[in-house]
Amino acid sequence: MYRFKRVYISWTKLNPYKFILITGFVAFLSKLWIVPILYLFSMDEIGGVDFDLKGVVELVFLGIIFAPIVETFLSQYIPIVLFQKLLKRNANRVGIAVSVILFSLLHINYSIGYAIMVVPIGVILALSFVIFEKRKESSFWMTTFLHAFINMISLSFVIIEKLLAS
Repeated sequence: MYRFKRVYISWTKLNPYKFILITGFVAFLSKLWIVPILYLFSMDEIGGVDFDLKGVVELVFLGIIFAPIVETFLSQYIPIVLFQKLLKRNANRVGIAVSVILFSLLHINYSIGYAIMVVPIGVILALSFVIFEKRKESSFWMTTFLHAFINMISLSFVIIEKLLAS
């Protein structure tokens, strides 16, 4: 437990660029361990962005610019700030929990498996929001940039996969 706390404290003190880079890769990798578990429960179709219906430019705009801004507002900013104003005790814990649920629900249109797969990313984004809020830095924009970076990593793999398949 002590090591985890030391790692957490070190993580919260990273400069914004290192924070986004390290946390982005950790968040991307965090969803990968869920995929085999989903396959065990016969969730073969996890879903995700349909490359065939959208062009690369549209995917980049939606995934790296539009979605991170909208999703950060809806699934981190609103619930976390709302519960910080409504509750005196455990406001961040409740806000983070609600944030993760909302983030997952925003992705359920792909599939239930996909909504489950993004739960760790939702946790990381909600924690990042609270961390940067405590640091008196722009929690909204830092979380948005982190989300955009995670989406950029994922989108890069989708594009590479499609290029190799053709």
